[in-house]
Amino acid sequence: FPYTTLFRSALIHDVPQIAKMTEALSKLFRCMIANEGKMVTLKEELQSVSNYMVIQQFRFDGRIGYQQKLDDEEMLSYYVPNLIIQPLVENAVVHGLECKEGGGTVTVSGYATQKKLVILVEDNGVGMEQEKLDILNEELANVNVKTLKIERTKHRGIALLNINQRIRLHFGTEYGVSIMSTPNVSTTVEIVLPLLVTAEGEN
Repeated sequence: FPYTTLFRSALIHDVPQIAKMTEALSKLFRCMIANEGKMVTLKEELQSVSNYMVIQQFRFDGRIGYQQKLDDEEMLSYYVPNLIIQPLVENAVVHGLECKEGGGTVTVSGYATQKKLVILVEDNGVGMEQEKLDILNEELANVNVKTLKIERTKHRGIALLNINQRIRLHFGTEYGVSIMSTPNVSTTVEIVLPLLVTAEGEN
């Protein structure tokens, strides 16, 4: 693997931070390649998120924090589509926190009902204006969206719409993504999935 040399070099020169960051990057890439198009446990998906945040915390010198809050540890054994949460955490960093003076925190939380798994990705960043928020939620509610307007790539739109379409194509229109935001306060993305105890989709 191309990052192995960098990892070993960092250890040899006693730079543990770089070694840790390089290891996280290699694990993230391996997960992307090995699990493409597959179902993974929530534990595995959140490990990808943790690896991504190790890289970002190194990049921003600790200015951006990360925390995870789950109602029940049993949730970690439920299955979700691979790379369904990490891109939304990346959105939170890039669009919510990167340009905020002093940085902030991304929080991933969640809970389960009898039939659904709900995951929340929240950042206490710059937020989003109501007009842009309304446009995004309208498009997220429209399962027949086929074209994505270029100007919306600056406002989280592409990743949100693609993930929403993946969920709805796979599980149906009662599942998907919605977003809540207050300018200069926070943004929360809610992911609603079926509660699956096996990779084959049994609940």
